[in-house]
Amino acid sequence: MKETSTRRNQTDPKSTNFGMKRITKIGVWNVRTLQESGRLRQAVACKKSYGLNILVMSEVRWSGFGEMSTQDGATFLYSGRPEGENASCEGVGILLDKEAKKGLIE
Repeated sequence: MKETSTRRNQTDPKSTNFGMKRITKIGVWNVRTLQESGRLRQAVACKKSYGLNILVMSEVRWSGFGEMSTQDGATFLYSGRPEGENASCEGVGILLDKEAKKGLIE
């Protein structure tokens, strides 16, 4: 039989994305709209230029909700009004880099 470690369920601090020993840069931006062509690409460039791990955006103005990947491997999660219900207002989004995406549970 193989002996199991009692520390098996404990998390290694170096493997976590967030914690006391890691610096996580978070930015907040009122984008006013991401409906125009190239605006998400601009948000990704802004996140990179500031060295952010997470960029939270308000007034995204996308309808429905969903998740998409960008060309650089970042993940964009968004939530807005249901389709057909004046969908071109409000809405929020969050842009996560690869490391921050690993910390996402649900």
